[in-house]
Amino acid sequence: MNALFKRRCIAFFLPANATATVTLANKGKSDYRIVIPSAAIPSERYAAEELQRYLEKISGAKIPIVTDAEEPASREILLGSTFRSENS
Repeated sequence: MNALFKRRCIAFFLPANATATVTLANKGKSDYRIVIPSAAIPSERYAAEELQRYLEKISGAKIPIVTDAEEPASREILLGSTFRSENS
């Protein structure tokens, strides 16, 4: 059983009242980045740009878009089938 499936199962079986807080941005700054496949198709690139645009509208932080060819970081938003999601 791969790790991604295990994480999804764990998330599915969490109690309904379990909460987790994720702060994507604070005071117009973010430690996160959006990661897309290095061979992203146009719709993946567009999705990343839309996500970046809307997150900037609501938070003031422009979250960078990078490809999975870059070294992994601790705070990433994965879009599409990246090497990170495949190797998790």
